Amino acid sequence: MNNPVYVISLKRDEERRQNLQRQFNRYDEFKIIDAVDAKNFSVNEYYSAMIDCLLKSCDEDYKFKIPPLIATPGELACTMSHIKAYEDFLQSDAEFSLILEDDVIGNDELINEAFLLCKDISSDSILICGVQDGLNSRFRAFGKKIKENLYLISPYSYASIYRTAAYILTRKSAKALLDFYKDGLYGADKWEAILKNTDLKMYFSNIFSHPEELNSSSLEIQRKQKDRISSLFKRCNKNFSYKISRFYEKHIAKNERIFTK
Repeated sequence: MNNPVYVISLKRDEERRQNLQRQFNRYDEFKIIDAVDAKNFSVNEYYSAMIDCLLKSCDEDYKFKIPPLIATPGELACTMSHIKAYEDFLQSDAEFSLILEDDVIGNDELINEAFLLCKDISSDSILICGVQDGLNSRFRAFGKKIKENLYLISPYSYASIYRTAAYILTRKSAKALLDFYKDGLYGADKWEAILKNTDLKMYFSNIFSHPEELNSSSLEIQRKQKDRISSLFKRCNKNFSYKISRFYEKHIAKNERIFTK
């Protein structure tokens, strides 16, 4: 296989690996990346990574257009796992690489279809190969049609594309991602922040599929918990700010300033 296919998979997740073997006859040719397991993170390791990321964003020389986004332990582990694939790819002579996660749905023919599109994308780009199943945001994705089942996505729609379950990198885009992650570990599928900070382009082709049922995904559970916490903070802060403002309104109405200079 001239262009490598990487599979990001937890070493303990034998069932998913066996499922991939049933789907892909070329499974033995895949390069399996043993994913970083978030369960092995210590609290200190997680917070150290987040603090380092946020401190860099406070530097006056910080170059990114979009600041770091707080990642869950699962998102951080996912990003670190994909970085391992980028590094291995750049040590090869291959021009393109396809990166899959172990819950992707596909077959050998779809791998061929994905690589055939490489001749139609620019070197400074990422080709997202589908896997938007079950995401309502996909209906907000717009792009310029390049050919049948290939679109150059509008930057305004980057925020509508999610997941890292199936995508193709060029050597240039893999290098750009590695350089980007040196200054902050975002969630690996925060494509809007990633692409706008690296000036990479996004192409999209609806090739591979992804399970719609995510209730058993630890990463998805963590994301829902993070979203819940964020919404509660916003609601509490809003209520607190309102009470403070009302307090000062009453204070000013009943009293006059003592020191005027």
